[in-house]
Amino acid sequence: MERENVCEDGHSMPDGEQFFTHIDTTADLYIYHPLYNYIDLVCAEMPSPNDTNVIFCAAASFTGKLLDHFEHTNILGPHVSSGVRYNGYDYNQNYGLFAATESTWFFATLPNDSLIDSVAAQGGMAFTQYWVIRDSVIYMPQVQKKDCKNIYRVIADLDGNLAIVESRRPVPYADFTRWLHTLPIRNALYLDMGAGWNYSFCRDQNDSIHIIHPHTHNFCTNWLTFYKSKVRN
Repeated sequence: MERENVCEDGHSMPDGEQFFTHIDTTADLYIYHPLYNYIDLVCAEMPSPNDTNVIFCAAASFTGKLLDHFEHTNILGPHVSSGVRYNGYDYNQNYGLFAATESTWFFATLPNDSLIDSVAAQGGMAFTQYWVIRDSVIYMPQVQKKDCKNIYRVIADLDGNLAIVESRRPVPYADFTRWLHTLPIRNALYLDMGAGWNYSFCRDQNDSIHIIHPHTHNFCTNWLTFYKSKVRN
């Protein structure tokens, strides 16, 4: 039976004329604020840093197996790419959904087939990931052991604005979540990280590309991608 959808109110897409990624920093965190016109989940082939329409790109859902070919079933959970719904491999109650259409974005609980189908019907995007913060509380059980060191990253509702927040260095997961909790974050989902999985880039206000983490392998399957304008398929 489908569980009641528990999600925050949808947030409107930003309304601006300049599209780039603004970066704030704290002593421990990088906070990326994409100023975008359109979001999508790109699957199979990662967008290129040479694509001047892309202002931020990073891995989204977990990839199940190291395959030499692409399968949607190798992506965690239900996901929507360019308005088309796909079903990935199994997830559990610790996972949530990030979704966006041309007019709004939001976080939601799973399962929620009707919501996902609605996002697809509106030509939107969605992906499944592990909760890190839910309703302003650090989510338990956690996706990583508290003393496991890594560079960590989330997509977050930061004071009503969409942001990607990342640790500036490898840190214990408990420290990362504690620092997140000092920010006005209502909901946050994990983004796939680790050596090679963290390949990502952003574009600044001067239209220059910054490689956040380098490309080291070809096993990633899906990417959260922010654009200056809508991609026409």
